[in-house]
Amino acid sequence: MYGYSVPEDGTRSDQYAIRVQPDGEIIWEYIGESTEEELVIDALETAEGELVLAVVVEEDAKLVKLGSDGSALWQSDMSFQAGNLPPRLPRLTTADSCWPVSR
Repeated sequence: MYGYSVPEDGTRSDQYAIRVQPDGEIIWEYIGESTEEELVIDALETAEGELVLAVVVEEDAKLVKLGSDGSALWQSDMSFQAGNLPPRLPRLTTADSCWPVSR
């Protein structure tokens, strides 16, 4: 599951992702803290159990890759003109992985 979390001071929203067991037990939880509003709008899971999150950051976006344990592995910032962000990550599925594809 993914979306955003709001810190106790309520000043902004942070990236949020959580992996749970079928019975609801939490496996891991990720909060990407920032000084800006950030919202996860889509996620892809790789064959290795890693997640690639599409994150809206004000008028721009970034991709964040989480390891199978929920740790942040890397991030890549992107700019979109006039907030023209696609609503979902385009998908390319191969036998080994599922990755976002540039449009």
